[in-house]
Amino acid sequence: MKEIKKKNWYVFYTSPRAEKKVNEYLLSLGYESFLPLKSEFKIWRNRQRKLIKSPLFPSYIFVLATRNDIFDINRIYGICYCVTCAGVTAVTVSYTHLTLPTISWTWVFVGGGGGSKNWGG
Repeated sequence: MKEIKKKNWYVFYTSPRAEKKVNEYLLSLGYESFLPLKSEFKIWRNRQRKLIKSPLFPSYIFVLATRNDIFDINRIYGICYCVTCAGVTAVTVSYTHLTLPTISWTWVFVGGGGGSKNWGG
């Protein structure tokens, strides 16, 4: 009985590009969820720059829940399934969630290197 009421961090796979909506909905239901975001400067062909926040792990979200809550969370629109390994639900270690938000995730992507340049002989 103790094991059922114990809260752990579970990993859920979401529909593509639905992580932010699922995170907001889980927070509105009272669940504690974790969605690490990275900030990227995207540069388009017209030289327009924009800071975009995208998930660090695309299509994955971490939720603090009990084993009984997994079934309710799986029914939420946008969540596909709880990640398992050999039929057992994957539980993450909590200390990783304490270190990830403190790191600044910023990358700059500059438009591609398409073109034909002769670099050698």
